[in-house]
Amino acid sequence: MWDHNFVYVFGDLNFRVAKDNKSVRDAVRNKNLDYLRQADELLILMKALKPDADGVAQKIKTQIKKENQVMGEFSEGKINFPPTYKFDKGTLHYDTSKKQRVPSWTDRIIWRDNINSSKLLEYDAKFQVAFSDHIPVYGIFEVTAKKQVENFNVSKIQNEYYQRQRFQSIRMDSKNRV
Repeated sequence: MWDHNFVYVFGDLNFRVAKDNKSVRDAVRNKNLDYLRQADELLILMKALKPDADGVAQKIKTQIKKENQVMGEFSEGKINFPPTYKFDKGTLHYDTSKKQRVPSWTDRIIWRDNINSSKLLEYDAKFQVAFSDHIPVYGIFEVTAKKQVENFNVSKIQNEYYQRQRFQSIRMDSKNRV
């Protein structure tokens, strides 16, 4: 995966806003997203792993890097929408169950661009789609691709893919045999 020019990761990454429930819900009601972003676990982690990270004790930074090194290589657009988790299913009401989960941005889109040819145009949530306990997020990217190579051999690539798949099938089959 690391030898590709672009890597996009999207889904429920399960990072939370590290604040108490009442203060998070008050911040959402008051549209104070800055307060929430400052306590977002993913943003804190990504910032701590950047080479020029300030304000993170070296011991903590070393431990974070050891456990989550890969996250420092990704970027995320600025979150300008309310937390998209945890809702009562099918509603826009944050969790009213006994668990009273803290509203958070668990669903995210992060990316890694090795050649600086990917530009995020839009990063938002679709609150009109409320059928789960999560609200879906989406990103629109502009990606500049290199010019297609003239002698691009599709059949060679297809054959290599077929051989790789065949080898994996044989390897799996040999593991399952008695």
